[in-house]
Amino acid sequence: MTSKASWPGRLLRIGLVFLGLLLIAAGLSLSYALPWLIRQQGVEFQWQNPQWHLDGFTASQLQLTLSGDDEPLKQLQFENLSINWAWKALSIQRLQAEHVQIHWPVVDDQPSSEQTSLALPAAILKWLPQHIALKDIDAKLPGFGHVQGSLNVDVSAQEEIWQPASIDSQLTLTDMQGAWLDSIPATFRPTQLSAKISTHQDETSGQQLLNIDVSSDKAMQMQLKGLLDLQRAPDWQGTLKDAELNVQLDALAYQTLRAEKLQVHAFVTAQLDAKKFAVSISDHSSLQAQKLQALGVGQAEKFTMRLAGFDVRGRNAAPHDIAVRGPLEVHVQALEMEQLHTLDWDFNGTVNGQLPQLELTGTLASQQGLSVDGVISVLDNTLQGSVTLNAISFDAGNPLAETFKGWPETVSLKGGLLGAQVDFKQPDTGPLTLRFNSSASALNGLIDHAEVKNLGLEINGQMALQRTSNWQATLNDTKLLVQLDSLSHPAVRTAKLQATANLTGHADAERFTVSFGKTINLEAGNLQLPDIGQSGKATMQLPDLTLQGSSSAPYNINVHSAVNASVDKLNSEQLHTQSWNLKGNLDGQLPELKFTGNLTGDQGISLTSQIHLSDGTLQGSATAKDVFFKAGNPLQKSFKNWPELVSFDSGRLSSQIGFTVPPKGPLKLSFNGNATGLSGIINRSELKNLDIKFNSQLSGKTLALDIPNLTIEQLNPGIPLGSIQLTNAHYRASVNNLSKGAADWQSITARLLNGRAWLDAQKLDLNRPSKVLLHVEGLELQELFKVYPAEGLAGTGIIDGQIPILFQQGEVYVEAGQLQARRPGVLQFRNEKIQDLGKSNPAMRLVADALEDFHFNVLSSAASYEPSGKLLLNIRLEGKNPDIEKGRPIHLNINLEEDIPALLASIQLSGKVSDVIQNRIRERLEKR
Repeated sequence: MTSKASWPGRLLRIGLVFLGLLLIAAGLSLSYALPWLIRQQGVEFQWQNPQWHLDGFTASQLQLTLSGDDEPLKQLQFENLSINWAWKALSIQRLQAEHVQIHWPVVDDQPSSEQTSLALPAAILKWLPQHIALKDIDAKLPGFGHVQGSLNVDVSAQEEIWQPASIDSQLTLTDMQGAWLDSIPATFRPTQLSAKISTHQDETSGQQLLNIDVSSDKAMQMQLKGLLDLQRAPDWQGTLKDAELNVQLDALAYQTLRAEKLQVHAFVTAQLDAKKFAVSISDHSSLQAQKLQALGVGQAEKFTMRLAGFDVRGRNAAPHDIAVRGPLEVHVQALEMEQLHTLDWDFNGTVNGQLPQLELTGTLASQQGLSVDGVISVLDNTLQGSVTLNAISFDAGNPLAETFKGWPETVSLKGGLLGAQVDFKQPDTGPLTLRFNSSASALNGLIDHAEVKNLGLEINGQMALQRTSNWQATLNDTKLLVQLDSLSHPAVRTAKLQATANLTGHADAERFTVSFGKTINLEAGNLQLPDIGQSGKATMQLPDLTLQGSSSAPYNINVHSAVNASVDKLNSEQLHTQSWNLKGNLDGQLPELKFTGNLTGDQGISLTSQIHLSDGTLQGSATAKDVFFKAGNPLQKSFKNWPELVSFDSGRLSSQIGFTVPPKGPLKLSFNGNATGLSGIINRSELKNLDIKFNSQLSGKTLALDIPNLTIEQLNPGIPLGSIQLTNAHYRASVNNLSKGAADWQSITARLLNGRAWLDAQKLDLNRPSKVLLHVEGLELQELFKVYPAEGLAGTGIIDGQIPILFQQGEVYVEAGQLQARRPGVLQFRNEKIQDLGKSNPAMRLVADALEDFHFNVLSSAASYEPSGKLLLNIRLEGKNPDIEKGRPIHLNINLEEDIPALLASIQLSGKVSDVIQNRIRERLEKR
């Protein structure tokens, strides 16, 4: 008997059949159910020839379309798609397609919360495969560009798609567009980017590395090659090894920068993980540019920056807070700037810090030896630092003159040291503050044609600059000190000079002002002024000195200051020793200045002065305070060359001085004035009421004196001369030989012995033998005999004549002078000595008797005068004595020799003259 199956077996078989039927039904309905499920996620789904397998799915074409009311259409299309999955993991293991076509707009003008991104919806993202093999990719991304290429990537099931285990891809980006591209300057903007990424087996560690090759073309050519080490356990991290970056730009034109052949060559190492990143640049890395130009600043033949040793680190969560560290080495070849000579420059330093805090230290040096050290840091949004000009030695040259074109040509330093330091601080809000200190010591050389020895300078202070739309700057607590052992200039020499000043200032976009207060002082010892004199001490104060001007024209400075200067016991070849004081005001706009003030001396001279500096020419005038000689003679007390034999006891003198000192050419000096009522003594002559107007000019070595009018009431050298008048007289001579000049006049007249003497208009050149003709007319003998010291001599008659006066080799002669009586007259000479002489000589007896009462019809004489003072008269008399032989005619020839200086002295001593004249006469007679 056959046994039957138990009911559990039968039930199992029925269940399996039913499950099979369900699977068959599900397989038959999946091609309809799956599109319906995907559409429920908001995605349009279409496929062709789908085929299902237990471990996968294939389709000849699959298309996904995402659309929305306010969003552009997005579409993905796969050709010959193959998908494999794992039932246990419930995920896609592999996705492979022959061709992928993507249309996915990238819109960047929407609010950030609504911007379209490349991210897929979470419903699809969770189905992304662990291995992707896309043989041909054609992705059009409006707003970004056109991407073409291939992609083969493996991703661990525990990692994200952007953290692949292996990858082999070649992608090219063309037709670039969008705001991201606009942010790249046109000069650097590429037309195509290519990237090759593939897995590389590290022979040392056996690890899988990524070989990266990214490049661009057209205007800027860039290439990045390297090995990318991606570690997946225990934590994800990536390391870029042996990376080489090359960037080349044939021409740079970015804002104000221009360059040719810009090149960057760098060897880079980088690390990145989920928390942090780091980038380091190795040796032999540099940035170079040819023909670098900064418009409005300068240009260089070549610019080289060494990049080796640079290191950048940061955290992914705060990419802006990166830490930067490394050396900073820059070489600029043949730098040309408007202010600088063409030189090579080097900067060597370091940069260190974590943004936004950073510190830069280094040294900037020129090939001529100029060196500046600097420390600059950014801390708590404050920029601060210190810049130091390293001590410059002028012993072997002048690096400042060899560096700066604006170094004054008139400044030549042969020794000494110069240094400076500036500390600055610029907070995020508030003014920029500067503290500066500059000092120089033992400077020797020439400054504006002045030789200086051991010059020391020191200036220190602080400045605040307010950064506003209308900037403002203030200068406070600034002190200036100048010291030197000696200064030697053609116009001045001094020893132990010292100047001190305290400064304050203010400036804005329109105006600036610098004030010195009441503290600027200048002291000089052993002051020497060539052609003027010397003093043991001189001081100058410039209280309230103010410099003002327009900020747009800083060289046009307005100067205003009071001036107080004193020279102690000035000793001069021309001046008696005395102290002088100068007080006044200084005003003007540089380079033009004007001084007005008073110059006074201890002996009473006072000058009101005006001095004007314009176009390098110094012009001035001075008006002397009127001198009243009755109160004394300050001129005689002040000037050593005041004529010793000239003294005034009354009268008034007014005078003005003018001068011009051009930058080139001779000094021009004028001295003009007038005097009235001058009375006193000139040599051995009494002077009464001299009135004169005069104008004199000194131009270089030439002196010109013009006297429009001169009158003297009386001049008495023994024989009084009255009503002397000189009209339109001129004299020209060299200052090296004043006695040999040229003179001319319109007329010279004088009253003499109740007659007159005159010189007609003539010219006289004392450089060669010259002659003038003196006319005499109406001289009365009775007036002559009143002063002539001859006992018993009297007579009447009127004398006329002409006397030629010769000038030769500095001496005065008279030759062939002629005098004659105008009409008959009388000579009476009754002298006991003559009568005694006649007793022993009959001829002399006749002469003596005839002259006792001689009535002449003819009186004439030839006259000559020698430089020794001897006067020779050859007198011819024709007439009679009524008491002798009934008045028969008598002819007499008399030779008379007279020592004129002695005669005049005798006449003066016999009269009433001052003690001064008497003493001078006796002194002269004793010397003869």
